[in-house]
Amino acid sequence: TGLNPGSHYTITVIAVGANGEISNPSEAITSATLDLILSAPDDLKISSVGYTWFLLSWNPTVPKFNKHVVLVSGANIFLNMTIIGSRNSANITGLLPGSVYSVWVVTIAESGMMSPPSATIEVTTLIQDLELFFINNSPHVKGGANGSIYAELVANRPNVNLQCEVRFFDERIDDCSNGTYYRSGIPPAGRFILRVKAIDSVRGDVKVIRSAFYIHKDEEYCAVYLINQGWQLDGRNVKVDFSSTGPFTSFQCSINGITFQCSSPLKINLFYWPSGKYSFLISPEGCGLNFRPWKRRFELV
Repeated sequence: TGLNPGSHYTITVIAVGANGEISNPSEAITSATLDLILSAPDDLKISSVGYTWFLLSWNPTVPKFNKHVVLVSGANIFLNMTIIGSRNSANITGLLPGSVYSVWVVTIAESGMMSPPSATIEVTTLIQDLELFFINNSPHVKGGANGSIYAELVANRPNVNLQCEVRFFDERIDDCSNGTYYRSGIPPAGRFILRVKAIDSVRGDVKVIRSAFYIHKDEEYCAVYLINQGWQLDGRNVKVDFSSTGPFTSFQCSINGITFQCSSPLKINLFYWPSGKYSFLISPEGCGLNFRPWKRRFELV
């Protein structure tokens, strides 16, 4: 007794006399114990799900020297994870947000015998809200006889198509899905809006962002705009990530007429400020009269 299932053993017999004399061993024979009949793991459960991961558990097949292989298929990938010993859970990572995955588990005995696969279950990772950002301090605006605008953009999901247009100029809509946009021939003066529309080609979600810019005569007009995460108000904590169309590194901020020097990203705690409505302005320094500040109204409660 005490042997391992599904294992081969070599057997010989030795005779021992009353006086302790030992005979030569008999001719060796080989034999094997019966293999286990492995049943499929069952009771697969998803206990937690994130944007790129999920936590799986199951009812394992005994004994303890078995190992389990978790298989995950979906979103153009196939993953497998080997769990040694008595563990009956696995944290599956490296997945895509908002994607459906099929999951099943098999048990493998020490001898190599494999159980039937468990029942397959499906899990969908969480989907992030579609977001779109200007990056690398864009958009960049140039005035003059041949005004132009250049922008770089990024979305937080794959499979997103981008459409760009300069509003109040013409009706032309350009595909900018490669993440860059350039338009020349913009009139030498005026107020314009760069409108970017992001469309998730798989899920159909739509996100639109806009950036106003100003061109004045033959000069590059100064304008402040949000970048990256932009404006965030969390309780009484304010964070603003911004830039300007010109080569300016010094900015002036104002909250209800209280003016101070500021830079990006700006973080302010308004814990001691009274409840009420406020006006927030950011202006680049060095533009003279040829600028327009970024404005935002907000309320503290």
